[in-house]
Amino acid sequence: MKQKYGLKLKPFSSTNSDSSRIYRMLENSCEGLNSYLADFFETIEILKEKKEKHPSETAEIDESIEFILVKIGQVTASMKSIAEEMPALVELKELQ
Repeated sequence: MKQKYGLKLKPFSSTNSDSSRIYRMLENSCEGLNSYLADFFETIEILKEKKEKHPSETAEIDESIEFILVKIGQVTASMKSIAEEMPALVELKELQ
């Protein structure tokens, strides 16, 4: 299974309303990506259960799992890019 990651916002304090608004937007985006990635991992678990219950569909389910693993890689790469481009605001955390 692929390693799980999540974006975590670093604390930010500003009296500037525009900066605060942008920070909240970034926070929502990070939460959205974290949820999106978590959904992919949950989908893989569901597909594994389905595979155990329906052995005749193994090939089709394996294809679906491979497709989702590619998507996980793409989202994770995007998350890493965000953390590298905004190290003062965002860090990428390895999750358990």
